[in-house]
Amino acid sequence: MTDLADKLFGVLPKEYCVLFYYLSVLGFVWLVVALALFISMAVSKRRDASFFISALLALVGYGVFYLQNRLLHSMCAHSL
Repeated sequence: MTDLADKLFGVLPKEYCVLFYYLSVLGFVWLVVALALFISMAVSKRRDASFFISALLALVGYGVFYLQNRLLHSMCAHSL
């Protein structure tokens, strides 16, 4: 049973750290695209406050996703 647990939950090799790198790149691309869409929609016509609040929350979410994966990549690369 411990062999199965080690395979399912054990330490992965250092090569898996690159996954966090790719996720941080993806998060940054999402952040840039969301920011561009927010700007283009904001200037295209008048929006109410709920649009700006929801757009701000989405931008913060994408920013946190990017920063989290960048931090995890740095931690993973320097710990193994």
